[in-house]
Amino acid sequence: MDSTITLENLNKLAVIDFGHKSKVWLVSSNNRKFALKELSKTALTEVDVVHLFQEKAALQVLKHSNIIELITTFKDEENVYLLLSLAKGAPLSHILKQQRKFPLDQVQSIINQVMLT
Repeated sequence: MDSTITLENLNKLAVIDFGHKSKVWLVSSNNRKFALKELSKTALTEVDVVHLFQEKAALQVLKHSNIIELITTFKDEENVYLLLSLAKGAPLSHILKQQRKFPLDQVQSIINQVMLT
């Protein structure tokens, strides 16, 4: 994890995605851009907290060019944050919702990428 980046030196540029209980910001620090996932502590249930710790644990061990990298985590009085590498394009979940069906060659490509992790 990168200890040179702090929550205070992140510059929020724009909201790039919304989740059920999260907001994802495009942020910059030291001329680098990242994604900052923000979750309100008051909105999190016990199950959400378990899922958040599982997500963090998975991102800490999964290292692959097709998987978002967890840079570091932060918290303040109101929120919990995950600082992530910035990926171009839309999340697979968004593409699935839009397309509903994928051509066989695209499905094979996605499966091959997952299998290589």
